[in-house]
Amino acid sequence: MTEAVLIVEDDEETRSLLSRALRRQGLQILTAEDGTAALELIRRHHPAVVLLDLVLPRMSGEAVCVAVRADPELADIHVIMLTGLTQQADRIAGFEAGADDYLAKPFDMQELTLRVEAALRKQRQREDERNEGITVAGALEIDTNTQRVKVKGREVPLTSAEYRLLITLSERPGRIFSREDLAHEIGTGDEQASPRSVDTHVMRLRQKLGVAADIVETVRGAGYRFGEWA
Repeated sequence: MTEAVLIVEDDEETRSLLSRALRRQGLQILTAEDGTAALELIRRHHPAVVLLDLVLPRMSGEAVCVAVRADPELADIHVIMLTGLTQQADRIAGFEAGADDYLAKPFDMQELTLRVEAALRKQRQREDERNEGITVAGALEIDTNTQRVKVKGREVPLTSAEYRLLITLSERPGRIFSREDLAHEIGTGDEQASPRSVDTHVMRLRQKLGVAADIVETVRGAGYRFGEWA
C-alpha cells in the first residue's frame, strides 16, 4: 500500500481544492471523477486513504465502498465519505457500506486534513505492529507472529523441530551453534533430539528452503550458523 490519497469527486472545483490542500501536506494525490474510474485506481494503486463522494456518475460512492470492503486485499484502505447528503439515514448508509469516517459538505478543510493525517498515522502504527516479529533474509521470510516461513513469497511447511531449529539460528545470525546446543533447543517433552539427529533436521530444512537453503551454514567441526545479512 502506498501512502497516497485518492480523491473521488465529480465536482471539478471541489476536487481541485482538495488536491491542493493535501499536496501541501506532502501527500501523493490521485483523483477520479466517477465511481468506476475510482475503483480501477483503488485496485491498481491501493491508496492509503480514499475521500469518496457518495453521489457519483456511473457508480455510486456507496457501491464503490461495498466493492472495496468485499476485496480482502483492500481491507486496510481507510474510506472517508464526503457528501452533501446530511440526513441521518444517509450517514448510516455510508457506514453500513463500510466507510470508516463521514464528513458532510460544506466541510472545514483543516478538519478534513487532520482526519486524513489521523488515518495515516493509525495505518503506520498498524504496519509497524505487523512488521514486528518478521525476519527477512534474501528470499526467506520468517514470521514469528504466525509461525509461518516463506521462500519467495510461498509458504514452506516445516515440522515443529525444523521450525524451532530455524528460529534458534535466525535469532542470533552469525553465531555458531553446536549440535548439542541445537539438540537442546529443538527437543521437547518426550521427544528429545540427539546431536546426531540435528544433522538430519538441518538436511531436511535445507531441502524445504530450496533457493534459500544456503542461509543455514555448516561450520566444519563446530556446528551450524545462520548467515548474516545486511
